Amino acid sequence: MTGDTTDTTDPADAAAVTPSTWSRLSPRVIWVDLVLTLLSLIPGLIALAITRSSASGDVIWPLVGLAAFGVLSAVGDAVRWLFTHYRVSGSHIELRTGVILRQHRSLRLERIRSVDIEAKLRHRVSGLRMVKVGAGQRR
Repeated sequence: MTGDTTDTTDPADAAAVTPSTWSRLSPRVIWVDLVLTLLSLIPGLIALAITRSSASGDVIWPLVGLAAFGVLSAVGDAVRWLFTHYRVSGSHIELRTGVILRQHRSLRLERIRSVDIEAKLRHRVSGLRMVKVGAGQRR
């Protein structure tokens, strides 16, 4: 046994070799959309209460259409949540998205030029943030 116990492995290289696990977006994304749908129905319900209209089909169908649109939007967010995965390793940031057309985006960490964090009011209330990573490309 030798007395030389120095480790010549660079920690950055070790992190690049170690695979990280894929993570999902927060499930609160779905709840935010569902709450927005319910809040969008409130003005219609208030109008029904003020006018004391009978629940005839002419009055209710616009509210039913709005509710259906909101539910479809929430289902779309649930599908997006189900099929979106990301991981940050020692050398890359990777994003996999899509249901029918699958996309896999990868960006080396040394190419990152900007990181923007945005939070609308609905995201702040639920503790969510949107992160945009830029590599200095023009669109």
